[in-house]
Amino acid sequence: DISGNGFGCHLTGSIMCLGYSLYHNLEFKHKPYPQLHHKAINSKMNELISFNSLFDYPNPDSVKIDYSNIYWSDIYLNDEAIKVVRNLLKNNKNKVYEYVIHIRRNDITIKDHPERYINISKYNDIIKHIRYKSNETIHIITDAKKNSLEDLTDNNLNIHYNEDIIDSFLIMVNAKNLFVGWSSFSYSAGLLNQNNVYNDILISNSVPYYHPN
Repeated sequence: DISGNGFGCHLTGSIMCLGYSLYHNLEFKHKPYPQLHHKAINSKMNELISFNSLFDYPNPDSVKIDYSNIYWSDIYLNDEAIKVVRNLLKNNKNKVYEYVIHIRRNDITIKDHPERYINISKYNDIIKHIRYKSNETIHIITDAKKNSLEDLTDNNLNIHYNEDIIDSFLIMVNAKNLFVGWSSFSYSAGLLNQNNVYNDILISNSVPYYHPN
């Protein structure tokens, strides 16, 4: 019931709780997501990954969990839980791209939450490294304002500005090479992606990412 968070944050928490249940041989129950931020419609996001097909959710007053003992521990981010969630995902593989990079912007700026702001130069460095191997179109998933990423120095980019959140999520899940941003949205997609996932942005930022990676 934590309010003010987006789909990626809630999904990551659900995976961790499932991992906790599997690790300790406990029954897992899931309560549907509350209203989500970042233009995510909670009913559609609940349908995308049908946790309720595992078990019905409990009375909200019947279960109390100390999330501080779960959310920050990498032992609960286990392969067994991730595999279960991958099988629950209603996946559409119509859009499978070779290279996908997520750039988080929107409420993340140099002035607002600067600890999470990634300078465009780091993305240009990633693109430069990709170009050593391939001239394929690089797809940029972003919530930035239209035409605000003009400082990206490459002529073969397809920038997906504020597209449908489910389409964007599935593009990242299915990408052959995914570069996650400093964001739980692409991080959670990276957990479900079975191809190549790179955390260059997470480990290059001066402020460490808050979750195991």
